[in-house]
Amino acid sequence: MICSFSKFRTLMLAAIPVIAFSTMMITSDPAAAGERQRSGSYKTERGSGNFNTRKQAAQGERSRSADWTNNRGSGSTAQTRTWDRENGTTTRDRSTTNTQGKTMTDSRTTAKTETGVVTQGSRTGFNGETSTYNSHTAKNDEGGYTTQSARTNAEGNTATRDSTTTKTEDGISRTGTYTTVGGKTGSFTNDISKTEDGLSKEKTRTNEAGQTATQTTIRTQTETGHTETVTRTGIHGQTSHRDIAVERVDGGATKSVTQTGPKGKTRDWDSAINFNR
Repeated sequence: MICSFSKFRTLMLAAIPVIAFSTMMITSDPAAAGERQRSGSYKTERGSGNFNTRKQAAQGERSRSADWTNNRGSGSTAQTRTWDRENGTTTRDRSTTNTQGKTMTDSRTTAKTETGVVTQGSRTGFNGETSTYNSHTAKNDEGGYTTQSARTNAEGNTATRDSTTTKTEDGISRTGTYTTVGGKTGSFTNDISKTEDGLSKEKTRTNEAGQTATQTTIRTQTETGHTETVTRTGIHGQTSHRDIAVERVDGGATKSVTQTGPKGKTRDWDSAINFNR
């Protein structure tokens, strides 16, 4: 499988978006072997709050959890991943409880087979409805791989996605087709390329009427973080831009965003994360 080039992974399972900054700073608690703990505060345009994160690692198992409190209440999230190298299987269980006390759970199992890799899973949303997911990925003759996946919602309607991924000189290229739960079809492309100081992403999505939407992302590494420019063009030609700057600072990181809409209206906001010491 070909991994994404992005080095900035979120540490808190999307429950606290701004805490993605924390991937740029690694601190550990030596009190327990195989365990790391962090705590701190954050601020976004939607409010501010405090958080605690924990990571544990053992042979064949890794787990991470977090809890937070903000102006909307408190929540928590947890994930456990186990694997059996001899049998070629991996399981991942995840749960998130939001500030309203509702819980989402997601469970997936991946296994190697003679023809590739098979993944099966189920998800129960905050509304209590359950969906299922399955996929099959196999290598192709061109040195890349093909993936066929399907997701069935609580009403029994299924969406499908078929894609082919190939290696390029400086990255990967993915093309494919999709069918929505409503029966609509379309195609897509997704190209990721390394650059001298970062990476670029080019995405297109064409619906069954032949209308195409595009998204271009340019990420540049800097001495203290990275910048990112995202340009989106909709199926009717409307264009929007987002400029992002992430910078490491003493004890945390800051993020500045400028959003320009299709009509030229601009909105700015800043976020920050700070770690307790």
